[in-house]
Amino acid sequence: MTKQKLFLEASIRGGSISRIDQFRREVLDKLNRLYNSDLGFYIDLLTRVNKVGYYNTIAREIIRLAGARNRYGMSTKSVVKNLKRFGKFGLKFYAKANYARLGLYVLFVFIPRYVEPYRLPYIEWLSFYTLTKSIMGTMVYYYIPAIHVETMVSEIRRELEELVKNKTSSHKTWYGSDEIIMVLFEDVDRFQPKFNTDTTIRPDTTHFKWLLNGYTLEDLELIFEKVDEEVGKTIDITKQIARPDKYKPYDIIDLIIIKEYEQDAFKQLISIMEKYSLPSKILKKHLEKHVNNQSLIKGIYLSSKYFIEILGEPVIILLSFNNKEYFNKVINFFKQLAPTIGMYYATNYVYEKYGNLTIEEADKPVLNNDKYTLLIGLYKTINHEDTIYRFIERKLVEEGYLEHHPFIINYIGSKSLKRSIPYTNYDQEKRNWTIETEISYTYFIRRLVRDNIVSIAEKPPGK
Repeated sequence: MTKQKLFLEASIRGGSISRIDQFRREVLDKLNRLYNSDLGFYIDLLTRVNKVGYYNTIAREIIRLAGARNRYGMSTKSVVKNLKRFGKFGLKFYAKANYARLGLYVLFVFIPRYVEPYRLPYIEWLSFYTLTKSIMGTMVYYYIPAIHVETMVSEIRRELEELVKNKTSSHKTWYGSDEIIMVLFEDVDRFQPKFNTDTTIRPDTTHFKWLLNGYTLEDLELIFEKVDEEVGKTIDITKQIARPDKYKPYDIIDLIIIKEYEQDAFKQLISIMEKYSLPSKILKKHLEKHVNNQSLIKGIYLSSKYFIEILGEPVIILLSFNNKEYFNKVINFFKQLAPTIGMYYATNYVYEKYGNLTIEEADKPVLNNDKYTLLIGLYKTINHEDTIYRFIERKLVEEGYLEHHPFIINYIGSKSLKRSIPYTNYDQEKRNWTIETEISYTYFIRRLVRDNIVSIAEKPPGK
């Protein structure tokens, strides 16, 4: 038994975790059994797999990623056998879509009022909706196609401003602002704690045990110092960020495939074929030539619900910077932390291209993007829960890394709604996203019916 495993088990026997109710303890026990196991090794490597559709395809990717650390001469057959164990283990996985390569921005919106989903503009483009408890309000993420940024974000701002205006009382808000916050993000990265010390995809400071034991201020100072000295000076994150303006989807079938694997990363292709009555030949062609060969998948991840059931709802932190150096340092720092769920990036490209958008009648800025803006999702650790926020205040605020004070939001998981990519908002005739969604849905149905008629006509008699 490894030292790390002993350390983890000692922590679970400690008082901080003994207070977790039975249901949460069962989930924690399930994840703990993955720690430093062969399945944990696969879970880590899956986050770098960008192909879906077949167990064999995923297995070959895992073996390639394992490289010199290929355990006991793993074969495709042995890896497939282990991947199928996840279902018996009761674990769910989903594929992360590469939004930027689909021509989609993500618009973050915070509304300082409780707003029901049906009252939101462009609800058919909704990605995530939740009510928040601190600060009280509504947090929304939209999918925004690159070709419709100016129209959609201006209209969303205008309608929400009117909505808030009608809901406003004579009382002032405690935090001194009654403003809607809207930030447009180019690219998104998803992260997950490591489950095995053998994998090299993330540093040791991202091991699962850190979610339980947390970080001291001294830990965080050392991590930041190392990033400042080594990583931050050599890695320019802005050069890795894809610009949605350069991309658009190829076909509605590709979007259907991605949507299905967003819900279940190990779904059998035949089940998609039966669900949409699509010929296997067409489905396989789109999967291989478009989805898998065009990097439209950005990793396979363990469902976040397991971590949320143990640790509670995540915290969302909005940070702004005036220069690229600080932006890169802080991104690289949060990549070294196990609680980091994901990061949304907005660079000076967004700031310069869309920063001057205004609502015509009010001549008011639409977006709140600073030159470099970062949105971070963080799990709460069980021990030392507050140290990351204290570190942000001590290091990033007091030492002048940030352009504005951090905006930190706690949301209500039971009041949340999540949607996969807006595949029915794709105009098959024009081969791009459309805001004429009623027409696009008609085309969506027509395309499926047309393909099915053609496939039936091509079948020999009696087949």
